[in-house]
Amino acid sequence: QRLGGLFGGVLADRHVVYTIIATAPRESSFDDKEQLKLHRRYREFDLLHAYLVMKYPFVVVPPVPEKRIGISVDTADPLFLNFVRDRMAALNVFLIHLQNHPTLSQDVCVLHFLDPEVNDFKKMLEGIGFTGMSKSRIKNLAVSWGLKNVDCRFHDSLVYSDSLEETLRSLFEQHEVLSSSSQRIAKLYSTMASTLRDWSDIEVFESNALFSTSESLKSFARSAHFTAYQGTRILLPMEEYMMSCEALRRVVRHQLLLQYEMEIAEDGLSEKVLAKVHADQERNDHLTMPGLASKLLSGGSDTNRLDCLQENIEEQEKEVEEKQRTLSSFTKKAVTDLNRFHKQRDDDMRKFWTAYAVEQIKSLRMGLGVWRQTRQSFMTIVTKETS
Repeated sequence: QRLGGLFGGVLADRHVVYTIIATAPRESSFDDKEQLKLHRRYREFDLLHAYLVMKYPFVVVPPVPEKRIGISVDTADPLFLNFVRDRMAALNVFLIHLQNHPTLSQDVCVLHFLDPEVNDFKKMLEGIGFTGMSKSRIKNLAVSWGLKNVDCRFHDSLVYSDSLEETLRSLFEQHEVLSSSSQRIAKLYSTMASTLRDWSDIEVFESNALFSTSESLKSFARSAHFTAYQGTRILLPMEEYMMSCEALRRVVRHQLLLQYEMEIAEDGLSEKVLAKVHADQERNDHLTMPGLASKLLSGGSDTNRLDCLQENIEEQEKEVEEKQRTLSSFTKKAVTDLNRFHKQRDDDMRKFWTAYAVEQIKSLRMGLGVWRQTRQSFMTIVTKETS
């Protein structure tokens, strides 16, 4: 944390600073240091993300955690510490994805972001012409016009992102209900265990049985707490993909916009060609006797008009060719990155489900231990009663 502000800290700005420790490749300019240690605020991560979104519209840029309002900086508050811990993990995943991306990892601003000598990252971005334009500029490019030719690859990605977001949202809601229920059950078991333990202190003959039962209930409480905690921890990677849905839609919207601009240019070319065809037809009509008489009376010149129309057509053809090249280049890059994203997703899903299976085995083992301990406790009671 850093304190700074006016009047010696009376109006101090308290904020969190994240320490980044990165290993520099030997062929880099930092080869004299085995590790790079630097500090960055969350707003600098957010600025880097905004810059990458604006510069690489064809890339599914890894998301950063959303900005939270109303979180007070208090190191004694467990909620604040958990918030910082979760954000730190998400920012670490963001940097790992940047490092593994073939395009983003080579960007000069990403390298400057990890340069300890760059103290003011925002000022560095402003120095290269990036003024911190709002990320909503691309986010709000929702193209609702009908397109003649829709690329199925981008359409499928749009459908996938919407379906994934809806599914994950439902999964998080169900987990919230399950976690709350597990916490309530754990609290009830813990309360009952304390009550029975207190009861065992005042009994003479049944104190051992009551104490054993209270220990069993405490084990149940720990098991319920463990289940709720593991469920929350295992879903953390899914939050990243929840935010990646918007990144996917952003790429698709940009492609739709380029497609729309190209089709508008093609329609303009068709209209100008049609106008020249009508002009040629009118000129041919003027070659008849009535047409020549009308032309002499009006004093018009079809040649100048046709030349002007031809120039317009040539200019429009150049615009169409430029739009087609832009769309083709963007589509090629975007499809490459979409394929990379889906491959990365498959790898992450395999790791996720492997970790999920391991955690389920741990939970089942703990449940088996609780059952054995409970069985032993009650067998002791039954044996004592029988004797």
